Amino acid sequence: MGGRRLTLNDACDVAIKLGGKCISKEFIKRKHPLKWECSKGHIRESSFESVRSSNTWCPKCAIDSQRIGINVAKDIAKLRGGECLSALYLNTRTPLIWKCFQGHEWSATLNNIKNYNSWCPFCPHKHQELCRKIAMELLGPPSASPRPDFLKTSKYPKGLKLDIYYPQYGLAIEIQGIQHDRYIEFFHNENPVNFTKQQE
Repeated sequence: MGGRRLTLNDACDVAIKLGGKCISKEFIKRKHPLKWECSKGHIRESSFESVRSSNTWCPKCAIDSQRIGINVAKDIAKLRGGECLSALYLNTRTPLIWKCFQGHEWSATLNNIKNYNSWCPFCPHKHQELCRKIAMELLGPPSASPRPDFLKTSKYPKGLKLDIYYPQYGLAIEIQGIQHDRYIEFFHNENPVNFTKQQE
């Protein structure tokens, strides 16, 4: 927009590019407040210069997004038996601080936790690796194929996976997690019946 004089049409063009509209009837100068409306109907007054150079189009939407994001993070952590320790959410790519039911703390993005189903990087392997080490000292290496045919079902055509499997001894070792002792929504697919069936 260089050195030429700005008009109301310029403000309207910027608003459209940002997903909203300029609802002012006249343009006085670039630093004079105009009325803007976002796609959700939130109205604010701000100068053309401020809108054009800001990182957020609508402050209300930005605040709502932060509130929703941190609540989603806290809900996911609770479902997995842990908690989200962060108080502020910026976006799905900014790391948050998490704590699992074992007390491990780590940093990860909400995107990884929510969309890639990741969780505590310390829990999944700690006990399993200790058991594997002990079993290997006593029995040698376990089977390279932890999905035996007898665990293949129509629901699980590839077969369920055993943590440590020694077919030659008729032995399988399953590492116990908190989900074996109490109902955890995340592990039991949000259905208490799955926990009851597991206990039978």
